[in-house]
Amino acid sequence: MHHRSTPTPTPVPPARSARSDPRPGSRPAARRAARHRQPDRLFARAAFGALGIVVATAIAVPVSAVTTAAATDVSASSATAAPTQRPAATLQPSGPTASATPSASAGGFVDEVSTTTGSLSGGTVVTIEGAGLADVATVDFGGTPAQIVSTSDSAVTVTTPAAPELAETTVDVTLHNTSGEELPVQPTATTAAASPSSALAKTLLRAPSVTATPEVPRAFAATAFSFAYVVDPVVQAQLGYALAHWQDYNAGQYGAIPGNDCVNFTSQTLVARGWAMDADWWSSNTNGAVQWSPAWQSSTALAGYLAAHPERATALTDEQRDRVKVGDIVQFDWDDSGDRDHTGIVTKVERTDAGIQIYFAGHTSDTDYRSVDEAIHVLEPGASVFYWSIV
Repeated sequence: MHHRSTPTPTPVPPARSARSDPRPGSRPAARRAARHRQPDRLFARAAFGALGIVVATAIAVPVSAVTTAAATDVSASSATAAPTQRPAATLQPSGPTASATPSASAGGFVDEVSTTTGSLSGGTVVTIEGAGLADVATVDFGGTPAQIVSTSDSAVTVTTPAAPELAETTVDVTLHNTSGEELPVQPTATTAAASPSSALAKTLLRAPSVTATPEVPRAFAATAFSFAYVVDPVVQAQLGYALAHWQDYNAGQYGAIPGNDCVNFTSQTLVARGWAMDADWWSSNTNGAVQWSPAWQSSTALAGYLAAHPERATALTDEQRDRVKVGDIVQFDWDDSGDRDHTGIVTKVERTDAGIQIYFAGHTSDTDYRSVDEAIHVLEPGASVFYWSIV
């Protein structure tokens, strides 16, 4: 498995051309309802001589009637005050229903999230907003912890883990504080429709107060919200190409470099993902005569190219493997000489009790799901591994 990528002389490349309803049963709503309802009055009079003094008056108002009126009044008031909005799809929080008592014991709550869908391969940036979030210790997607990027009292930003079995599914997202308590999620969740020019449509999980002063929610519907893993077309195209050609070389289009085809193969998967060739990273095929730039065929040259193009990839060490996702690039230095000797494409990421396991596909030593740990601890003991997180 020892091989070293060596640059090939570089030929000149060819020219390429509604606000939600206030909470039912709130005190202001009940008072308004009581003012608009005519109570049943029972009058009793007792005559004391000619004075005709009223000695007793009793007022009876059915409690159920007030409650019904309060709910009706709240609904009508909300409908009047709400501004006109684009149609919105309702998003229901998931998880067990909480009691109607104020939920402040967990020390915080969630009421807004930037997105509730993401790629199967993980790596989606999600910002969760609310109050009392500085104490958040874990954010779990279907039981798998996300990478916490930043926390503050009002927001937590995470990158999602990969979907279970890399399959389309919907999972519950739960937040726990340092005491292990689950933070509640504000009910009445809606996803606002985005305008064509909007870069990101926010998903609102809160029912805004009609007053300017923030209020602590009186009740919460759940301790989780749902997140849907969906197919990321570019990553799926890249992964599909890698699994189709890890053994069946596409030599007719890209040629093959005997004993050193790993970067040529990795570059092909990046083209399948949607990357465009440029002056420093390219391959050409003229009547069957295939040529490549150094960055297209050499592990060390590719590392230099990626370092010069942060808009395409970000360097990660093995200590940062919790940020590695399917579709990223993995590189190895077999002899700890400082250069890069082998390159592959990440095809699977597993989070287990023993740690994070990463698997890759590659040419030369052809494989579709080889373990990184097997490569650096068994096949090449003492080797170093590096990653490039595709942006």
